[in-house]
Amino acid sequence: MSKSNNELYEFSRFSLDVSERLLRRDGKRVLLTDKAFDTLCILVRRGGELVGKDELMNEVWSDSIVEENNLDQKISMLRQAFRERKGKEKFIETIRGRGYRFLPEVRRVEPEPSNVEPEPLNVEPEPLKIEQAFRSDIHILPAADLLHTGEHYETQRKGNVVAVAKWQRDEEDTKTAEPVEREIKPHTGSINASNRNKWVAAVIGVVIVVIAIAVFARLRFSGNEPQSPIDSIAVLPFENAAQDADAEYLSDGITESLINRLSQLSSLKVMSSGSVFRYKGTKQDVQKVGSELDVRAVLTGSVKQIGDQIVISVSLDDVKDNHRIWGEQYVRKFADILSVQNDIVQEVSRNLRVRLTGTDEQQLAKRHTENVEAYQLYLKGQYSWNKHTKEDFQKAIEYFRQALEKDPNYALAYSGLSASYGALGNNYVPPNEAFPIAKSYAEKALAIDDTLPEAHLSMGAIRLYYDRDFAEAEKELKRALSLDPNKAEAHHLLADSLEIMGRFDEAKVERKRALELEPLSPLFGMVSGATFYFAGQYDEATEQLKKTVDLEPRFYPAYFWLGQAFERKKMLTEAIETYQKGISQSERNPSLIAALGHAYAVAGQRDKAQESLTELAKLSKDSYIDPYYFAMVYAGLGDKNQTFSWLEKTFQDRSTYLIWLKVEPLFDPMRDDPRFQDLLRRIGLER
Repeated sequence: MSKSNNELYEFSRFSLDVSERLLRRDGKRVLLTDKAFDTLCILVRRGGELVGKDELMNEVWSDSIVEENNLDQKISMLRQAFRERKGKEKFIETIRGRGYRFLPEVRRVEPEPSNVEPEPLNVEPEPLKIEQAFRSDIHILPAADLLHTGEHYETQRKGNVVAVAKWQRDEEDTKTAEPVEREIKPHTGSINASNRNKWVAAVIGVVIVVIAIAVFARLRFSGNEPQSPIDSIAVLPFENAAQDADAEYLSDGITESLINRLSQLSSLKVMSSGSVFRYKGTKQDVQKVGSELDVRAVLTGSVKQIGDQIVISVSLDDVKDNHRIWGEQYVRKFADILSVQNDIVQEVSRNLRVRLTGTDEQQLAKRHTENVEAYQLYLKGQYSWNKHTKEDFQKAIEYFRQALEKDPNYALAYSGLSASYGALGNNYVPPNEAFPIAKSYAEKALAIDDTLPEAHLSMGAIRLYYDRDFAEAEKELKRALSLDPNKAEAHHLLADSLEIMGRFDEAKVERKRALELEPLSPLFGMVSGATFYFAGQYDEATEQLKKTVDLEPRFYPAYFWLGQAFERKKMLTEAIETYQKGISQSERNPSLIAALGHAYAVAGQRDKAQESLTELAKLSKDSYIDPYYFAMVYAGLGDKNQTFSWLEKTFQDRSTYLIWLKVEPLFDPMRDDPRFQDLLRRIGLER
């Protein structure tokens, strides 16, 4: 039988049979989806020519309207089929913004007529030996997929003789198995014409089955090579494809949800939101992002709500060799928003080949609420919280409360309330007013779900800053990290708890880990510098803090600590200039006004120091000003009585600043005063 109309091509180690829709590598079939195969045919036929993206999409998807992401996915699939790797043969060249070019030399092959005589039927088959289940020359069919028997079969053929062996897979698809050999042997006696025809028909039937088995096995296992897991990822902010400002909470919220879910996987490093959200609103080269954040994989996506539907497009790229690992577009009912996020997390973990523990699998399957309206309100609360203003913290509180009206057992919403009141107590209202409320909400969250890392994080912050129960704070924060080792904020707070007790080496380890997770975070850069400051390493402190202000000049808290380090180095002119620059960036933040007043006092400019006190007193008439700021200026003036008077008010207000009193060098001139030792004892820093 001959083939006359086949369209055959050869390139590199591959052959492409367009008529039969077959791609082979070294004679072995490579599995492709229909659209990927169609894309390849166009590229091969136009070998060496630039094929535009629009042209490809119009030809491959002539019957539908799709996004460009679909073409990207098919190109990625082809690159994986060709096993493109950095430094090896390249098959498809991307012409940025224009299209693609097929690079290998393509040869059109004319099929030759074939007339192969069958071998005699009296050939004895060789016994079947099963050595490796995934060996390329062995065909394996999981019979359970077709016959529902739970058995597997392996076949070998020599001529027209087929040997069949049955084997049983173990739970881990091991590569060896004990065969039960079954051979189909030809009849060796005399055969009349009728029996011979029946025998030939039987053999042909067996051959057809074997071919089906082989094809299925090739399809199932083609191109599967053992690969090591990818152990680091950054989830970039999803694009708000609707371009609707009111929908921004949705794209940001889904991004954070995916980060939080993935970060709970014990063997995966996941960059925290503080670093990835710096890329929001910009078109990024994923390879550049991967290099800047030191991760192997980058997940990007877009979100769009259309009526009662939601469209989420996602792409997962390996930045090491710049190839698409996986991509998908989900079009679901908005009511399915929770399940689609579960699907994305499952697919990402599978494509990263992450080894999951039993706990990991439970975390992936976990949902904090089944109420979609409650989830939406929670996302709006988080979106407001992340703006870090007094008004937005108050908005967040309202959204979290509304979420709890929809689902009274929503532990994450209680945790959000706790974090909101904690932030207010740290910045805008007296701590002894806000922290007790924050504590009650953290307790409710933990009562509902003791495995919620966010709730343990909130409780750890309260134990540290408000209760001043440092042992319990450390315990809570370590519990949060056991549940989510990628929680940068937990590493940061744990470092605080170690630092205040003078355990600087341990604190530096936690600071380093937080920076690894958020290398672009000005906050974590700043507190790393502050740790050097408290440890008395002022050169290292100024070096780190200069890096921080260079990274983000508008981050005014860094100027506070940089000025403090300059003061300890007796560089008072530089300290004053630093504080003044910070004040200009912050719209006269009271902490910087106090620090400037202290520097003026130490420099002998007492009148200017007094002006700082006057300004702080004026500000206190309109908003809460931490008494600690007044104590700072009076300490610079050397007025011990006023200093201790204001420190006592700071103690009564339970200011968070006071827990650093043991290691704060600013108060070194007063350490010998009995009042100082008594204050340390009451804070819990001395026994």
